[in-house]
Amino acid sequence: MTDPGAVSVADFPDRWATAGLELPITYVSRPGGRARWRHGRDTAGTARGADPEPFTWQVPGLREALATSLIRTLPKRARTSFVPVPDFARRAIAWLEERAVGDDLAFPLALGQAHRAHR
Repeated sequence: MTDPGAVSVADFPDRWATAGLELPITYVSRPGGRARWRHGRDTAGTARGADPEPFTWQVPGLREALATSLIRTLPKRARTSFVPVPDFARRAIAWLEERAVGDDLAFPLALGQAHRAHR
């Protein structure tokens, strides 16, 4: 469980800005489940043709969970180099932030860069 005092507004923005677009974000929380987010309806079709890479990054407050989930989908043989997974996910996110790795690269590829740097 996340410490409520450790969560900032920047971790869970109400808008997703990319390529000159600003899309509303809504969050859904189910009792006993994890918080999820989704973009609001794009009824005007403004996101059509937008570069998909920025959307692979998730909102900052859910990035660590995304990294952990992605790593856990790897075959066991590959996954063992990330153990313990939650610790690696935290280190990888910090490494990406320190180097200002941007959302012009898909998140799984950026996570791969962090892995190569920590070997």
